[in-house]
Amino acid sequence: MKRGKGEDTSAVEAEVRAMGDEIAELENSAKQLESGQRALLLSTPNLPHADCPRGHSAEDNPVVRTWGEKPAFDFAPQSHVVLGEKLALFDFERAAKIAGSAFTCFTGAGARLQRALINFLLDLQTREHGYTEVSPPFLVRPEALEGTTQLPKFEEQLYRCDRDELYLAPTARCR
Repeated sequence: MKRGKGEDTSAVEAEVRAMGDEIAELENSAKQLESGQRALLLSTPNLPHADCPRGHSAEDNPVVRTWGEKPAFDFAPQSHVVLGEKLALFDFERAAKIAGSAFTCFTGAGARLQRALINFLLDLQTREHGYTEVSPPFLVRPEALEGTTQLPKFEEQLYRCDRDELYLAPTARCR
């Protein structure tokens, strides 16, 4: 109205500009606070259930339930590692050459056994327990890993493709 009457509006215009600047500052502050809140929430661990016992090692875990009887042998049982190597079910040396230590190459009957167990369990769960088999992508967006609590906690342990901003799914398994 003042402008239409030819009156000076510079004071009002300055006041409106100051309000706009204040709104921009408040919006920027709100974005920073929301970002900080999100980072805090993503780094907050899940609380253990109240009934969960406290302990320092696996020995402190109580036995909740047992099933069947523990077998008694008249010989010294061997570990699965010793038996598997003897029967050529897996090859640790070959795996170490390919991927480093702590990996396994299943070979021969071991590879067939692994495939059979996977198929058995998939078939059992989908046919008898109502699950739907899904084969998701091996590469996922960061938001998917935030939703599964992998990010930001395990970011340094995840494989990332910077070009596409994708991560290798932690449970990805190439067959």
